Amino acid sequence: MAEGFARPTRLSFDGNVAENWRRFKQNYDIYIVAAGHSRKSKKEKSCILLNLAGEDAVERYNSFTFNEDEDRDDPEVLMQKFDELCMPLKNLTFERHLFHMRKQGRSESISSFVTDLKNIAKNVNSVTSRETL
Repeated sequence: MAEGFARPTRLSFDGNVAENWRRFKQNYDIYIVAAGHSRKSKKEKSCILLNLAGEDAVERYNSFTFNEDEDRDDPEVLMQKFDELCMPLKNLTFERHLFHMRKQGRSESISSFVTDLKNIAKNVNSVTSRETL
């Protein structure tokens, strides 16, 4: 059933790892639903996640430690572990600075500029929401 759907590209740990992970996670969620894997067991979904993420992700998975109450076969637990690995805590002051310093380039379209501002604002909001936890 999954043959007609594009598989997410492997998770890259080069460059902006947080953004790479965000994109991979979103594409994984889309793929699971579109390819009809929603009803598979947690273990099957975890295996699909690791298979799609690639060898580098599996190596990092092998280094994860799990508490007694964490099921290593639960894809939600794996997502949380990769969140912790790929999305380190950010500095709110620095994220706000990036937002306020962002200027529109001479040849940059307003649409592109606003999209970038929205993405920077998401970073500020994610830092703020983490601080309230």
